[in-house]
Amino acid sequence: MCIPDTPVSDYFTRPERLSAAETGARGELTMAALERRIIVAATEHADNLGVGYDELLTDGNAWVLSRMSIEMERMPRIHDTFRIVTWIETINRHLSERNASIIDAEGRPMGHARSLWACINIASRRPASINMADAMVSSRPCPIAPQPRLRPVEAPSIVAPCRFTYSDIDFNRHVNSARYVEHIDNCFPLSFHDGHRLQRIDIAYLREAPYDSEALVKIAPLPDSPLTFSVDIDSAGAPAVTHCRALLRFVPCPSSGFMAKI
Repeated sequence: MCIPDTPVSDYFTRPERLSAAETGARGELTMAALERRIIVAATEHADNLGVGYDELLTDGNAWVLSRMSIEMERMPRIHDTFRIVTWIETINRHLSERNASIIDAEGRPMGHARSLWACINIASRRPASINMADAMVSSRPCPIAPQPRLRPVEAPSIVAPCRFTYSDIDFNRHVNSARYVEHIDNCFPLSFHDGHRLQRIDIAYLREAPYDSEALVKIAPLPDSPLTFSVDIDSAGAPAVTHCRALLRFVPCPSSGFMAKI
């Protein structure tokens, strides 16, 4: 597919409002829910640029999320209004690096995200080509560090089994990217989440997991940073394959919002 080299907006923004139903136990937006909203904003921007789902589907292709890094200094809370701004940093025939900023109602940044998207053929699951115009690339900076190299977990302190069921899969009939984040969150008890906030997550999606498959979530704290955890989600059985790999950095944080009042 070739996209005409015509002037386009180099960023996209959409307003957001957080309802109570979308928050976690801390009364704040969860990292998994934020990832979903960032993906929605990216999808709308791609549609506006003419490189969205419908356009790629004509050639049997689709965008898939390969990597995501989100770093938040604070999270939106119940009934907060905020804005997601997203833009493309780089493009080539197969890949697109895309960034995002989360801005509060007063225009102050709450955090930022970096993501890598791959264009693949739906049938073969192999890389596909797409020609995107240089005008789609923005010079807007993203202040957070790129995703580091994520190393495999060697001596996990937590090994939690899980089975991917109907609610885990999306229309591709594979596990939705944000559901992996939720399965990782579930490995930490409520008492830990009450006293700590997930400040940054780096996650790489390596191999799609299908419906009704079993997996193991393996977690290990870094020796020199006890609130930073390496994570692998591996298929159960042998030979095992790694579905995703992540690095989580928590910070101490007292309960906020509703939890602070009870």
